[in-house]
Amino acid sequence: MAAMPGIVAAAVLQKSDDSELKDTAACEGPDFDKDRSLDGLCAKLLTTGFQATNIGLAVKEIERMRAWRLSDVPITENEDDDFKSPEVRRNTKAKIFLAYTSNMISSGVREVIRYLVQHKHVDVLVTTGGGIEEDLMKCLAPHKMGDFALRGKDLRPKGLNRIGNLLVPNDTYCKFEDWLRPILHKMHDEVDAKVLTAASRGLSEIIRHRRGSPSSHNEVGGLISISSLFRAAQSIRITRRHKRRTPSTGRPRA
Repeated sequence: MAAMPGIVAAAVLQKSDDSELKDTAACEGPDFDKDRSLDGLCAKLLTTGFQATNIGLAVKEIERMRAWRLSDVPITENEDDDFKSPEVRRNTKAKIFLAYTSNMISSGVREVIRYLVQHKHVDVLVTTGGGIEEDLMKCLAPHKMGDFALRGKDLRPKGLNRIGNLLVPNDTYCKFEDWLRPILHKMHDEVDAKVLTAASRGLSEIIRHRRGSPSSHNEVGGLISISSLFRAAQSIRITRRHKRRTPSTGRPRA
């Protein structure tokens, strides 16, 4: 047999230097014959390899957050007096923030987040307006399972919307709008009432100082009411003007 070329031998038969592997764990997945518990599975994720290892690292990070206490950190010179007590430091836990986007609520992860909040496993939620909207919508009607391959042009005539492999009927959006609109109108009315009350009192003070004598709130209130009616009429005219836009330029008609 011909001798192996030196360049091939150097590449294939290179002696291993395992000095950096002595403290490295062996790749080994879960053995369900010995342990089928969730804790056992999570413990083996770190050594399963590929993306399972990253999930295992995330589990370790969560465990670290939950175990942390202020007593783990030395007291600094500028420490608040309220946090110098050893007992307070032992009982002060990490404030855990959970951030998520709206698609997490569109999916079944919503139920996981609900559980975490209900059982006080997180302290602060950080999300988008869409995250709140999706949560409210699913209180009114469920999203349905679909398929990633469904085409929007086929779904749209049926009044269906696709989020990944989920389907949301137009009716769900309508239910959400019907529920929210009266609340927004009521809030708007309450703000208007507060503004008008504050304006009435402020104008009364101005008139009283200028006249040098107390002024009737009823008289000023009438003035404010007339002014508000005028502004409302102006708002209606502006709204109508915006609606009368030409489709070609988007500019108001003369």
